[in-house]
Amino acid sequence: MDHVDGATGDRPSRMNLYLVSTINTSGIVSIADNSFAPINFTLTANEPQTIAIPASAFLVESTNDSTLRKGIHIVSGYPISAFAHIYRGSVSGATLLLPVNSMGKEYFSINYTQVSNSNISGGNNSEEIKPSYSAFNVIATEDATTVEITPKAALISGRPAGVKFQVLLNKGEVYQGLSSSDLTGTSIRSVSSGTTLCKKIVVFSGSSKIGIGCNGNLNTGNISATSDNLFQQVYPTETWGKNYYAVPLKERNYDIFRVIFSDPGTKATKDGAPIPTPANGYYEFKTQTPVVIKADKPIQLVQYTPSQNETINCSSNNNDIGDPEMIFLPPIEQGLRQVTVYSPSEAAIRPNKSFINVVIPTNAVSTFKIDGQAYAGFSAMPNDATYSYAQINVGFGKHSLSAGSTFNAIAYGFGSAESYGYAAGINLQNLNEYIDLGVPGVSASSLANGCANVNYSVQLVVPFQSLSFITWRFSDGATVTNQSPQYAATRLAADGTTLYVYRYNGILKKTAGYYGIIATIPNQGSTSGCGPTRDIEFNYNIADYPEAKFGTSTNNCLGSTTQFVDSTDAKGSLITAWLWNFGDPHSSSTNPNISIEQNPSHTYTVPGDYKVTLITVNENGCNSDVKEGKVHINALPQAKFEAVLPNCQMQAVTFQDKSTSADGKIIQWAWDFGDVNSTTSNPNFSTAQSSSHTYTAAGLYTVKLIVTSVTGCASEVFSKVIKINPSPVVDFVLPDACQLDMVKFENKTTIADGSESLFTYEWDFGDGSAKTFTKDGLHQYSAPGVYMVKLKVASKDGCVNVTEPKQFTLNGIRPKAIFNIANKEICSSETLVIENQSYVSGGSIIRYDVHYDYINHPNDFITYDAASNTIPADKLFKHNYGLSTVTKDYKIRIVVYTGSSTDCQDIFLDDVKIKANPVVTIAKKNYITCQEATAFNLETNEGAFTGLGTPAFTGAGITNASSGLFDPKKASPGTHTIHYVFTLNSTGCVYEDDITVVVNPTPVINGKRNYTVREGEGVTLQPQVLSLNRARIKYTWTPKQGLSNYNADSPTASPSTDTNYMLTVESEDGCTASAIFTVKVLQQPIAYNTFTPNGDGRNDTWMIPFMSDYPKATVEVFNRNGEKVFNSIGYPIPWDGRYRGADLPAGTYYYLIDLKNGKPAQSGPLTIIR
Repeated sequence: MDHVDGATGDRPSRMNLYLVSTINTSGIVSIADNSFAPINFTLTANEPQTIAIPASAFLVESTNDSTLRKGIHIVSGYPISAFAHIYRGSVSGATLLLPVNSMGKEYFSINYTQVSNSNISGGNNSEEIKPSYSAFNVIATEDATTVEITPKAALISGRPAGVKFQVLLNKGEVYQGLSSSDLTGTSIRSVSSGTTLCKKIVVFSGSSKIGIGCNGNLNTGNISATSDNLFQQVYPTETWGKNYYAVPLKERNYDIFRVIFSDPGTKATKDGAPIPTPANGYYEFKTQTPVVIKADKPIQLVQYTPSQNETINCSSNNNDIGDPEMIFLPPIEQGLRQVTVYSPSEAAIRPNKSFINVVIPTNAVSTFKIDGQAYAGFSAMPNDATYSYAQINVGFGKHSLSAGSTFNAIAYGFGSAESYGYAAGINLQNLNEYIDLGVPGVSASSLANGCANVNYSVQLVVPFQSLSFITWRFSDGATVTNQSPQYAATRLAADGTTLYVYRYNGILKKTAGYYGIIATIPNQGSTSGCGPTRDIEFNYNIADYPEAKFGTSTNNCLGSTTQFVDSTDAKGSLITAWLWNFGDPHSSSTNPNISIEQNPSHTYTVPGDYKVTLITVNENGCNSDVKEGKVHINALPQAKFEAVLPNCQMQAVTFQDKSTSADGKIIQWAWDFGDVNSTTSNPNFSTAQSSSHTYTAAGLYTVKLIVTSVTGCASEVFSKVIKINPSPVVDFVLPDACQLDMVKFENKTTIADGSESLFTYEWDFGDGSAKTFTKDGLHQYSAPGVYMVKLKVASKDGCVNVTEPKQFTLNGIRPKAIFNIANKEICSSETLVIENQSYVSGGSIIRYDVHYDYINHPNDFITYDAASNTIPADKLFKHNYGLSTVTKDYKIRIVVYTGSSTDCQDIFLDDVKIKANPVVTIAKKNYITCQEATAFNLETNEGAFTGLGTPAFTGAGITNASSGLFDPKKASPGTHTIHYVFTLNSTGCVYEDDITVVVNPTPVINGKRNYTVREGEGVTLQPQVLSLNRARIKYTWTPKQGLSNYNADSPTASPSTDTNYMLTVESEDGCTASAIFTVKVLQQPIAYNTFTPNGDGRNDTWMIPFMSDYPKATVEVFNRNGEKVFNSIGYPIPWDGRYRGADLPAGTYYYLIDLKNGKPAQSGPLTIIR
């Protein structure tokens, strides 16, 4: 089929064949002109294979009626399904390929309104302009085939619309018709020529690229929407049906349908409503819902999907993806029970955008399967609930569909500006003229295929009550003619036509293989132009009987599912039915003894041996012999265990396995100790036969055990609740003692159940003495030293716990209290430091009681002891007496202990002097000021002490250290810390503090200060104000007169006279600065037209006010003859009416003043009066 991109160049189109079979087979793909070598293929059952067709097979566009030997022939050993896909980038289409026995002699080309974005530049089409056409292809299956074509539109070859013409084709030759207009309705039929009868032909139709939707222009053939190629094999007219059930394509906004009429007199309905009789041979409509189309004569229903982003109301939907596609829908009469389809991933089809639509009788929905799995997502047809439909989302690759009744299906998919679609399969046949097989003696029998070595009758079914003859031709070469045969029975066709059954006189009995029969009868009731006779062909298959085989899962266990796997030798056919008997007398309605699944499962409830049988049936109805097999169901082992007492917390509990097995020894154990507190080092699970576990918390635990025998069968879970008793939490307190003390170890042992009163104790004091059994340990040691003390405690349940040995140090008898006070006279603001140099011979000092004011407060002291870990590690005792304005003396007393006995103590005494400190009040500790502010004193109050002292201030900005004078200008902007120190002359003790001063920066005014402006004009004042801390600035200009905005940062000044403007800027911190900006106004000079240079001192010179503002101006005076009598650059000296030292005569002169300011020169008369 023609494709807009051709088969050459940098972006050529490509063609793939997708082949799949239900049984293993092989074959060959060839082309009539041998432009590529034959391609051999081997198919594995239900596994699709892709065959790329070389570019040499492409049909080159031609403007003449030439034919091309480009017919592609697919031959296989057994029946296969075949699909063709032509694609390039986002221009792709696919079709189901029909077998030879589905070919016919009469067709109508089915296309669509031919508009395309390939005909325009820009828009959605980024490629070069290429012509696109509505197209049909005709292929001959035999030599000397005459084809009559009546085009619906003019062809590019020059053939006019509506004018019949004939083409002579040999086997494999192709005639391609192309048109710029829609070719739907073009008649294509095989006709007889001379003595040559009509022969079967193949027809494809579609478009090389087409857009479908609202944006087309029929006058230009253009469309701005996305476009795609269309490619479908046409169904012979004789196979058209009368009943169609159509379902929208999933996830598209709407679909377009055309109902093609084979006879203008056909009466058809849409959802029960009459369809108007079309003038052009088809009826077109849009819909978003399923529809039912019925007719009284054969019709063809075609489904179209529109361009991307199109909606049914001609608006745009940017979430819509896809492209034009055309799908020939099969009538409900031509359904299938089983088919395998292929969903391709080529041409940018998205992974989640492949679908299959299925229509099936509602009563057969439960039998439908896809890829071996039942599918429940069916909905009833809105206008005929006897049929249901599904829109199934599928992945890439093959998909097998099957059901207990015939169904119809289409496969399709979308990508961005991409699509494909085709009928998933179809059983095309002439429903009113056909041959089938019958069972002798059974008048109503009708078979399409048969079984080996079985007697069959051959039956011709036609709508003719009488025939003058029937010539039977068999594939083995036998030919038999029956003159004036009589029909043997009648049948009623689906459309109500009475059909007559004529039987061949002989019996048909064949071995397995593929065979054919042709019945030649008079061509009565036909105007096809195919001669006086016509052939009715019948291809059938005789299948061998399958050999049933099966296997089962190994090590089948009681109560588990036993899986049965069919491995029947199909003998080259397809197995379609299975009958299993599991031999289980204990089966039930929920666990039946019979199954018709291919690979069923069954659950046996009693152990032992069972006889299983299988019968399989192939697609021809040939059933196998009964296959018997045996399955053994193993008994389950019985799990059991006992726990060994006592069961104590923090002690390993042992579990002894007591499990048994009747079928094989136990080889696996799976323990679950039920312990949520388990760890990796103390796991909750074990696989040992007898196992142990340590529980860290007391309580009730459910322990479980599952055992597995050598057969692989696992027991039911055996569980038992065990009680874990709490263990004592053993602890005691180490005392501080010396050699003379009776040492008491205080018991702190507890237990979770509160039964401490029932404890038993055992003390080990670590000195080799006899153990004691009291609650608290009491012991007199004979010598100082280090001893390891242990305590064992047993609970009422026999749970025993022992402490880790604790290290106890027994101290010597008398310590030595030695301390050094390096500085015994300190200021009250300082800390007293006492260095500890005490020691004891044997053991350690355990406590210090320090009296820092023993004379005045003998009962007040601070204790530093080992028990609370408060003895300073650096051996320095530190104490601050608090700030004082008077000097005081204190007595230091320190008692050192090694035990509780008075002989285990020593005392240290010494004196210290704490000198007075001045206390100064800082009136203000935080200042905020501006950089431009005047210097100021920091405030203090130096009166809270006795005696004289010296103040001192240090830090940035301090200009007088004693008075604290702070100058912001010297400090610079920022935050400054001023350190204040007041020293008391009598003691040298000081008071210190810090004062913070924040100096905010003064804004800095820069920029041009002097401006000049012409009178009546304005100038923009442009100061440059800098703020070091980037604070916002407030602007104020004075005076306000002549300013556009006196608060603007850059106002426009338009003064009438020279003016000095003062700019005052203020930061948001309140810091200010000022500057003067001068604006000089250049006023227009005033040239008076008269002066009197007569020496009287009045008006003796020509005065020109404001000329001094224009130092570069030129002033010229001319007499009436044009002679220049005065010239000046600037006008520093007014003219006195003289020229070359002599007075000019009275009269009128002319002046010219050029200010050199870009404006026109000023001129006029000047009169001298004397």
